[in-house]
Amino acid sequence: MSNNQYFKPPIPKGYRIFYSEIDVSGVGFRKKAIHKTFSSSNPEFYLESEPHNKHDDNAIKVMALKKGWFRTKKFHIGYVPKEVAKEIADKDLFDKLLPRIRNLWLGDRGGVKIYMDILGLKENYTKLKGN
Repeated sequence: MSNNQYFKPPIPKGYRIFYSEIDVSGVGFRKKAIHKTFSSSNPEFYLESEPHNKHDDNAIKVMALKKGWFRTKKFHIGYVPKEVAKEIADKDLFDKLLPRIRNLWLGDRGGVKIYMDILGLKENYTKLKGN
C-alpha cells in the first residue's frame, strides 16, 4: 500500500511562494536518504548550489538536515528541476530562496515523489518573475 504524507509548514514572515508544488527531480536515486530524512521528526530543508555538476552548471540540490542528540546529518534528497534552476541562476536569486516540502509519496512498488514550493522574499518576486 502506498503512503502519502502532506506537510504545510508556515511561510516565514516577509516570504511568499515563487514556485508552487514543484516535482523534486532525481528522488528515485536517493530513496535511502529520503527514508532516513522523513523517519525523523521535523527535518529542515535548504538549497545548495552545485556549479560543477557535469549535467547542469545551474544545478541546485535539495538538502535535508536531520538533527540528532549528538550530531546533525545532511542528506541530498533531489534537485530543483533544470528549467527552474536555470531561471533562478539567470536572476541571481539562489541564495535568497527556501524550499518548503509539501508532499511525500512512497509507492508500494518503490516509487518516490516529493513536491515542494520554493519561497523567496516578497521584494524579490518581481525580479524573478519579470513583472
